[in-house]
Parts: sequence; structure tokens; C-alpha cells
Amino acid sequence: MKKLLLFSLALLLFITGCAPAKEDKSTENTTEAPQTAEPADADPTETPAPDATPGPQAEPPYKDAREMYTSVMTNERDKKWEEDVVYFANTYLDPYHGHALLTDRLQTTTIYNSTLLRLAQSGKENFFDPELKARFIEKINEIILSIPERTDDEVVFGLWEAAALLPDLHAYVGATEHINEEALPLSVAPIQTEDGLSCVIDACGEEYADQLLGRRLIAVNGFTLAEIKEKMRPIIHFESESALDACVVGRRNSCIMACELLRYIGVMDEGDTVTLTVRSADGEETEVSIRSFVLSGSWQDAIVAYYEPENDPGDADFRLVESDRSVNAWYRLLEDGEALYLRINECDADESFAPMLDEAFAAAAETGKFKKVIIDVRSNPGGYPDLEGNYQNIVNYLDACDAEVYILINGESFSGAIALPSMLRRRVEKAQLVGAPGGQPVRFFYGREYYLPNSGIKFKCSSRYADFWPDYGEGPLMPDTAVYQTWEDYLAGYDSVLKYILELK
Repeated sequence: MKKLLLFSLALLLFITGCAPAKEDKSTENTTEAPQTAEPADADPTETPAPDATPGPQAEPPYKDAREMYTSVMTNERDKKWEEDVVYFANTYLDPYHGHALLTDRLQTTTIYNSTLLRLAQSGKENFFDPELKARFIEKINEIILSIPERTDDEVVFGLWEAAALLPDLHAYVGATEHINEEALPLSVAPIQTEDGLSCVIDACGEEYADQLLGRRLIAVNGFTLAEIKEKMRPIIHFESESALDACVVGRRNSCIMACELLRYIGVMDEGDTVTLTVRSADGEETEVSIRSFVLSGSWQDAIVAYYEPENDPGDADFRLVESDRSVNAWYRLLEDGEALYLRINECDADESFAPMLDEAFAAAAETGKFKKVIIDVRSNPGGYPDLEGNYQNIVNYLDACDAEVYILINGESFSGAIALPSMLRRRVEKAQLVGAPGGQPVRFFYGREYYLPNSGIKFKCSSRYADFWPDYGEGPLMPDTAVYQTWEDYLAGYDSVLKYILELK
């Protein structure tokens, strides 16, 4: 199990997506989770030339995608970044295919209207917001004019800030390879405490195990988690506070480990050491200094110690949800066959999904004790809302069985993993949502991916809009029953949500 967790960490430790991006297989029916730090080999050099500062500008150089742009940079490195920034801006402001919130064009919003979803349309015709567009263009000009003073990483973070102006989880920009290569040897898991936003240190480097494992993370270099969240707010794309929380304390999307990001927001200096303030279960606070590492092969070299509870939590083990990342979906019978647990890691079904579904429900029925179905899409980055044609199969099985149906969500459930539970909750009368607020509303923007021409960095621009639960209301998808992971349960090895459902009579 640890090897699989380490592999998962290698792919998902940063918000390289809450998050997290695949190529669209269809422009009409895919919704994917965001990744904000896709590695890319940036062509421009890292060090700005001192003599490249453009002369005084009578007016901002960038005005709109409709107008011809005249370069203001003289240095080759700066010109390449200028081209990338202008390409990014033009993509978002394209009069035909630009971002729906920014482009003053008529929007067709009957995006995902099928017999399965019914009425899955927004009812709106135009999302254009001229004030938002003006702020976006202002940010683009700020980035362009400051390119000579910015490092490559800082130019990219500026683009993050431009994308973050939009309340759209799918509007994101990747990162230079340099941003991804240095990290703190940590992994955290969210917990609910009297303070609200909080997490526990779930894994770390072996040399720090005795000082960190199982302890609450209180601050990084004196900055509390709440303060770090506010520093991240202008740079992180999100639509709900639960998604922004996940960027701080999420199990798969926490940015706490991303050193270059911590430096950009002023939490970490240029050195390789940070001081963590941690709290033990008995309330004792200590400070522990840890050093970052540069990823050069395997994460096993840096993160090898995991918290291990003393007792056996049985079927409610908090590591069950992450115990198999090798497939997109899998199942297990719990409580001696009373509960069928179906874990969907990503909503990208393949040819194995339908046979797995048949096998799972057949195995549950054979026990003669089948009482509960648990569909877990927590920390699922999304994909295809209909599981590439398997959605109706799930509905049929759930309608046909006598078992109660529980669908698990949390603040790291994104995109297709918000659409799918929304659709199931609407279509299956007995289905109940359990867990924490989801990472997105039930209606959201999405679109295709692009690449900056010089640096090759991937970004996404949403031109479409889908509504998976008409008349639901505003805000994130909410559970019918809110159950949060507690520190007490974590220390004992329990998944608080699974424990709650398995104990229901």
C-alpha cells in the first residue's frame, strides 16, 4: 500500500491540480479537474537581462484580442515571454472561442443536454462581464510591463493570478519545470477541529518522523494556515471556499509543500529550510525545522515515513480510499458483505469498468447480507460525468437493489466528480450525499487545453458551461449529511465518514 501511496504522491502532491489534467477526448461531453502546475520545459532563460526594460509607455500595450499587438520588448528572452502572455490573453479574449466570462459574444449554453441528464442547461445566454474583462486586461498589462524584472517562475505565477481572477476551477495555467522540482518532504491530511481549517501531518522524511507524524500543522515559518490561505487566494483558481481550503490542507492538492509557491507568496525565503509549528494530541506545541529536497528521481528518497495507528480500524481504515491508485475504479465488500464499497479514483472509465460493476453487485448480492452501497468520489479530480457511458448502468443497479445508497464527496471532489454525484442524487431517490462540501458548484465552466507557444506550458480556457442540477441553488455541492474527518479518528486509524456509514443501523 505504501508504494502505491508514494506513487500517488509523486503525481499529486502539488496542486498540479485541487485538484487535478487529461486531454479532452470530446469537446462536448468532457469535464476535467484542474491542475495548476503541469511540468513543462520553458524555453526562455531563467535570468532576466538587466538592459531589457522597455521605455515609458503612453498607454498599456495590450488592449484586446481584436486589436493588433505591437511588441514592446527588445530582449529575446523577454520577447518570448511577451509572446506567451499575449497568446494566453488572446485565447481568453478570442471573440469566437474565448472564455465565456470575458468574451463579449453570444454564448450557447445547452452544453450537456441528454436524456440522462435532462434539463442540464443553464438557461442563460451571455456571461460576458466587462468589469471582469477590464481587470483581466489590466493584469495582463501588469505582467507584460514587468517581464524584465520577473524570473520565468514569476511570469508564470502572474498568469496564475490572471486566471485566478475568474471564478472558474477549470481556468488554470501550468508551471515551469523549476517550480515543480523543489518540495518539502511532507504529506498532509485534512481534519476538522474547533479552529476549522486544519490538517495533520500524514507522511514525512524518516528523520522527522518522531517529531511530525500524527501532529497537527499549526504554522509554516510563523504563518498560520488561515494566513497562508489568504496569501494563496489571489493566485489559486477556485469557485468555492472548500476548494481553496483543499489547496492548503488537502490530502492530494495541498500547496504547503510547493517551495517556489511559498516563496512567491512570502511564506518562505530563498533558503532550503522552513520551521513548522506542530501540536501533539496532548496540546504541546513544538517547532521543527525541515529542509526541502529537489526531486531527482524517486520520492521514496524524501518521504518514507507514514503515520501508523496502534490499533486496527478494520473496514473503516482511513487509508482504504487511497489503497489502489492503479485503476480508475475498484470495489470491496465491507462488514462481512453488508456493504459494497465502490471507489472511483477518476471519472474516466475504460473497458474494465462495466465488468467490474457487474462483478461488484453480483458479489454483494451473493452474501445475502447486502444493505449498503457506498460510492466514494472524494479527492477525485474528475473526468467524464457519465463515466463514458456507464452512468446509466450504475443508476440501474442502484434502483434495482434494496440497499441504501451513500455517495461520498469532499472539497477535493472536482469537475466530473461533482457532476456525477449531482446526477446520481437527482436520479436515484434513495441516494444520499455524505461528507464535506464539494469543490465546485453543480454548474460550472469548462473547455479545452492549449499550450503557450514558446515555453510550452499548458493552460486551459473555458468556453462552455454545464448545469448538472437545475434549480439546485448557488454555492458548492453540499452533502445531505455533513461528516468531517476528526483528529481523534485519524489518530485511531479511522476514516470518519466510512465509520459513520458503517455504524448506521
